[in-house]
Amino acid sequence: MDNISSPTYATLNKINTRPTVIVLNAFQHTQYQADSIEIHSPDGEHLETFGENIQREQAEDLAYQLQNQICLLECLLLNIYDNIELPVKAVSGLVDVFYRMQDFCITQIK
Repeated sequence: MDNISSPTYATLNKINTRPTVIVLNAFQHTQYQADSIEIHSPDGEHLETFGENIQREQAEDLAYQLQNQICLLECLLLNIYDNIELPVKAVSGLVDVFYRMQDFCITQIK
């Protein structure tokens, strides 16, 4: 592969203190961000998986952000005592939060 820098032959006979560097191309990097990358031996044995922690952290961040938005929405609604008119942009934002709440609840049930 052209995106791997391997140690020299002299360092292969000694303890390698320099890691082998794999530079991802744009497609591989997109795949890494969207899912994970697995490394297999030549005979197909699974050696390592990278990227699962990133996906879990992103999902946790999105859930935390949604929880914060729900709390803010609850505070806003508790402080409304009269009929009010909201701008179109505010209504669109509320609809977005409600849909995200619905999707989140559905995924939590499954």
